[in-house]
Amino acid sequence: MTEARLRLIQKRQLRDAWGKDYVAAVWATPAEAPGISTPTILHPAKVGCRAMHTLSRPETWTALLALYHPSVWDIHEQRMLYPGPRPHFLDGHSSAVGQSFRPFRGTLVVSEEMGALSKHPKCRVQRADGDDWAPFPYIGDLLLFMRDAAGPYCVNWSVKDKKEDFRRRGPRPGKPLKDEVDASALHRHALEAAYYLDAGIPTVQVAGRKVDSTMRSNLNRLFLSHSEPVPLSLQMRSKLCAHFAQAVGSSRPAYKIVREAAQSLGVEETVVKNVLEQGIWNRSIRVDLFEPVLLDRPLKREREDPVFVYGDWFSRGRA
Repeated sequence: MTEARLRLIQKRQLRDAWGKDYVAAVWATPAEAPGISTPTILHPAKVGCRAMHTLSRPETWTALLALYHPSVWDIHEQRMLYPGPRPHFLDGHSSAVGQSFRPFRGTLVVSEEMGALSKHPKCRVQRADGDDWAPFPYIGDLLLFMRDAAGPYCVNWSVKDKKEDFRRRGPRPGKPLKDEVDASALHRHALEAAYYLDAGIPTVQVAGRKVDSTMRSNLNRLFLSHSEPVPLSLQMRSKLCAHFAQAVGSSRPAYKIVREAAQSLGVEETVVKNVLEQGIWNRSIRVDLFEPVLLDRPLKREREDPVFVYGDWFSRGRA
């Protein structure tokens, strides 16, 4: 926690931005990601193909699930928690015309009310009249921007590997992970939840291991081709998606369906494969994502929709 680091976070975060213009407070690079982390940089089409920085495997798994959700229209990863008061992120946003939102009071006020103001992070900064102390911001994991029949809303995701990780201190280099309740960890999560609740935003403690392993593997594979360019007309892509949708549930392996369609159109199989995988990612082709989705296997009919299976994670709640 240095002044230089504080200035960098402020430069990236003090001005609200959306889609391709949003900049995470912490980047998934060797220079910035924690040494024991597993950083990943995604480039989702949903946010303008900007670099999305996740700092752990559970963050990556859950980010892919959020990107797959049709009601999620933006995600702010590594979002700073503002020490001082500020308006709600949706206040004045073009998607929320005519709606009002509660403001944030800031982590300093929340810390003081929790009787822990002295524990709030801070760093020494240089000022014209001498050195001083400035509050250093906490950093969250994933802030989801969603839309339902009532309009836009936010959900804050605090992400760990397992549910029990929310009550214990995180891993540190060279030291064993202690399986015991840590008061500072409980305080940190309580403060974050209270901070967001001020603005009417629910916080969900999301355990990455709760994301079905087969489904997250499928989403990861589908994401690899989700934004690949397809040199076909929109009408042709729609016809192909309809053709694949009719083939779901048949006993024929997917690669044969792809090959025949490619030969019929006179295009490369890779192009047709991308149409298939993008159709599944965009939910126009519904398959069972809780079973392996592979080209050498038939496309199985959807038994459960992940959007409903994990629906509680995306709820606007009663904040």
